[in-house]
Amino acid sequence: MKSKKIILAFILGMFGMAVYAQNPLTASLTIKITSEWSGGDVLVFMEKSTYSDTESDYGADVDKIPNTGEGSINLYGIVGTKHYSTVAKQHLEGSPIGLVTNEFDSHYDVEFTTATYADGRDTLYFEDLEKGTLTKIVKGTKFGIDFETAAARTIDNRFRIYKPAAFQVCAYYDNVEITGNTGTDNIVITTLANDTIVNVAPTLGVQTIDLSGKPAGHYVLTVNGTQYEFCNKPVSDN
Repeated sequence: MKSKKIILAFILGMFGMAVYAQNPLTASLTIKITSEWSGGDVLVFMEKSTYSDTESDYGADVDKIPNTGEGSINLYGIVGTKHYSTVAKQHLEGSPIGLVTNEFDSHYDVEFTTATYADGRDTLYFEDLEKGTLTKIVKGTKFGIDFETAAARTIDNRFRIYKPAAFQVCAYYDNVEITGNTGTDNIVITTLANDTIVNVAPTLGVQTIDLSGKPAGHYVLTVNGTQYEFCNKPVSDN
């Protein structure tokens, strides 16, 4: 009898390992939204290299069945023209998120109840395109979203998982522009004599640093440990 138990335990262990190997999620994100009048709604994202970014992954995606009844709200992921309560994608960045408000609430609370990331990714951000804000996605983070009216409405083009533009640094006549910076180090500009004239925190999206009040000349811009020498107010040779 003892040997049979050992064999059964071994088989179950092998079966469990096989199931895990067939479904290795490299990242997942769960977003919960609540309001005063609603019990809330949940949207789940799953990320794996074998999933598609543009097509449905049947068996992984779950169709959104709308909540109904007084005070109900609905949160869902959008893939093409389809709405899902669970979205399976190869890359989460750029994923649009839809919301249907109810007829009572003008304030909603958003909370990330699960937030894990694939190797090599620093983090993800929740983007409000209307307000131009980005919220770092960390498990347990909770923040509010306000609407001017409480009337029930469908909002499909306001929220998404932030997709940063390609990183680039550009120097113009009297300003520098930094795009797609997801680092946390302060942006520093010094003279060639190493005198600091700018020391500011980074911002997501496009960050413009005005140098119109600084003298013409050569400066050094440092972004995340990399230095870029540039000329402020360059003089034309013509």
